[in-house]
Amino acid sequence: MQHFTRSTVEVSAYCNKCSKMTPHTVSDRRLGYCIPCYDKPLPVQPDLPRYLVEPGLFDKDEEAQA
Repeated sequence: MQHFTRSTVEVSAYCNKCSKMTPHTVSDRRLGYCIPCYDKPLPVQPDLPRYLVEPGLFDKDEEAQA
């Protein structure tokens, strides 16, 4: 494990997720997270209709109409 000086803020290191050398943070003299991986937005999951999320939610409405 590498340790850095207290004044070091950022260093180039290999990222397994990016599969290349990328800038990493240095915190408390230790190598931190990959900055490009951290800055990527999280994947957005599509909103499902409520009747798919909560089965049986609208069953009473169908019985009332019949």
